[in-house]
Amino acid sequence: MKKKEQKDNKKLQDGEGKKMGKKVNFIEGKLIRKIGEYTYSDFYSQHNQEDIQGWLEGVYEYELQDSSNQYDFEWDYDDSHVEVEKWSMNEEDLKTEQEYEHDDEIQEWIDGKPQREKELEEYRKKNNKFYEQRDEIEKKLKKKDYVLTVYQTGDEGMSMGNHERKVFPRRYYVVCSLEEIPDYIKSMKRSFWEVPDGLSEEEIKNYPHKKKKWGINWNVVVEPLSEEMEKDYVGSSEMGFFESWRVIRDGDDDLKPF
Repeated sequence: MKKKEQKDNKKLQDGEGKKMGKKVNFIEGKLIRKIGEYTYSDFYSQHNQEDIQGWLEGVYEYELQDSSNQYDFEWDYDDSHVEVEKWSMNEEDLKTEQEYEHDDEIQEWIDGKPQREKELEEYRKKNNKFYEQRDEIEKKLKKKDYVLTVYQTGDEGMSMGNHERKVFPRRYYVVCSLEEIPDYIKSMKRSFWEVPDGLSEEEIKNYPHKKKKWGINWNVVVEPLSEEMEKDYVGSSEMGFFESWRVIRDGDDDLKPF
């Protein structure tokens, strides 16, 4: 047995790496290679810019997303990168001798863990104020201090007015954080689709386009949820804070509501 193999086996026996015995892990990950290409779509129009913009967002962009229309353009290669969608691990009985092509690299990573942790701790100490600031911001972004009232209805455009292809109108509430709020606002700008419950990921991915039910959020109301924010909100209202800002808004053309 080679010296390196003897050393690695000793580390496993001493608990520095966890040996599976007669069981092994089978690891599988789905890799997605995304090829970046670009092209330009340009044309002239005699219509005014407001109407052109409306057509671009309401019709043309959806047409461009249809793969059958993408062959009308000449594409130039830009970039490519690989994303790992997920890793799955399953414990199996060892029935035949296997090759463990990455075990040496995994062991090397295990051996280097104490040093990495030491270096990270030293780096954090040197940059303590930076991390304190970022940690505080991260806490505020993730703290579920808001309750949303979301109004959902069927999307007239993507359903082509077909009642059977619209989601059921409803109002629902959701407790969320600051960083989650944009997801609900996004669904006011772009429609979403739903499929029946109980489908697998593969079934959802291949669900027929003609059977999808389409919806859109027509309003999202954001309100404070935490006791501290509620008291601050009520106090500001009693002091006329919002009334003052309505006066400012109404007197400024750039701030006037549509």
